[in-house]
Amino acid sequence: MLSSLNEEQLQSNTTQNLDPLTILSPSTHSLGYLYFITARCCIATSENAQQLFELLYHFITVFDAAQVLRAPARSKFVFYVMVPMNPTISGPLLVVEPVAKFIQRLTPSLNILTPLHSYFAKACVINRMYKYSHCIIDQAIEQINATAYHVTILDYLEYHYNASLLYIGSKQYERALELLSLVISAPATVPSAIQLEAYKKYILLSLIQDGKIRPLPKYTASIIEKTMELQHFHYFSLAKAFENNQLDEFDQLLQWCHLAMKDDQNLGLAKQCTRALQFRKINTFTKVYKRVGIQDMALKLDPKGTTSALEVEHMLVSMVGLSLSLLLLKRKT
Repeated sequence: MLSSLNEEQLQSNTTQNLDPLTILSPSTHSLGYLYFITARCCIATSENAQQLFELLYHFITVFDAAQVLRAPARSKFVFYVMVPMNPTISGPLLVVEPVAKFIQRLTPSLNILTPLHSYFAKACVINRMYKYSHCIIDQAIEQINATAYHVTILDYLEYHYNASLLYIGSKQYERALELLSLVISAPATVPSAIQLEAYKKYILLSLIQDGKIRPLPKYTASIIEKTMELQHFHYFSLAKAFENNQLDEFDQLLQWCHLAMKDDQNLGLAKQCTRALQFRKINTFTKVYKRVGIQDMALKLDPKGTTSALEVEHMLVSMVGLSLSLLLLKRKT
């Protein structure tokens, strides 16, 4: 019956002019309360937004999950209503934190995908809440119940893609690669835009981590790679130059596709690839020559002379720091 009511009806009072929120208990009548509180939050004003937010937050802390799961599509409104109320409440955490709590209480395990996972991850990306996001994204999704939680393949792709962006923001590139691989290898007869965007980042992160494109699972649909090579071949051209240790060619290609990289929001990763290739070449010098002066190394690294000895010195310091960090990490594990 509740699902048959339109938003205007849900926003109205009873025939006795009573607010349903004053009659229903958020814990005992969770299903009805979910409909009425979200409907009212959709039309929140600066005068009542704070009060409605407090009622919604209380509902999130006490609702009966079994009842709410009877209307999984309506649970998405918990996120929808937070967005218009955001300007009237202080800070993005007050929007994201209730959604995280809702996810944690809705499922018996955080390994189950819900419709709110993708919204949570996207909100964290937009607000650059990389550290806070780990309370949800560190739990690997192991169960997908499309019927009980009303989730779709789009929910799966969007969540894992946005979660990968959060790991990129946290500099946890290995975990980001794992999630991007899940997105790219998802079953597809026609590649989705999300899968292609994931593939772009997957190539760049692979170069940073491995120096070459990391193989994808064998069950990945061949149409995805074919479409990627056809529509975004410059990523493979960059990868080829990187794998061949051709720094000049890589720089030229990056200049040529600079705007495309910027539009893809991958320019930062591409520049990190440049630095990774420079590190790689420096490592090559140390294997070929017994002793190499910093000035000579700068010229060998960049015959055009645009790279200074001081920049090379900074690179060497960074390389030493990275090596020490990896050594300490290995000792801990």
